[in-house]
Amino acid sequence: MKIKIFNEKNKSKIEEQIEKAQKRCTARTIGFYDLERELKRAIKNIEFYEIPKKNRHLIKLKIDCHAQKFASSYKYPAYSTVFHVEFNSVGEPLLTEVKRDYCDERVARWSLVDQEKKEVLKDILYQNFRI
Repeated sequence: MKIKIFNEKNKSKIEEQIEKAQKRCTARTIGFYDLERELKRAIKNIEFYEIPKKNRHLIKLKIDCHAQKFASSYKYPAYSTVFHVEFNSVGEPLLTEVKRDYCDERVARWSLVDQEKKEVLKDILYQNFRI
């Protein structure tokens, strides 16, 4: 499944996927607007590193709206609804997966698609920041 996130027509499809993932859950549940808010924040961070839209298809995001560090007194691991987002070749975010997973300590985690593509992105960062 690949659904464009910032398209109002797809809001019902995304809500349906969220409901499927959270069917019997009562704690740390989320909605479409939570996803939209956290994704906009993650895109601002990507824009800070001056990664052009044409190269954003190299990045995958894992977004957990309830990310936090839990106390060790918790008996069981905490679960939250997690979104996996990729970018298409134009730089638009696409929702690829919604599932319940362990709570992370970060709201948005970046990962890169392939090792070869990782080198391309490093070159872009080196050019922009002269690391």
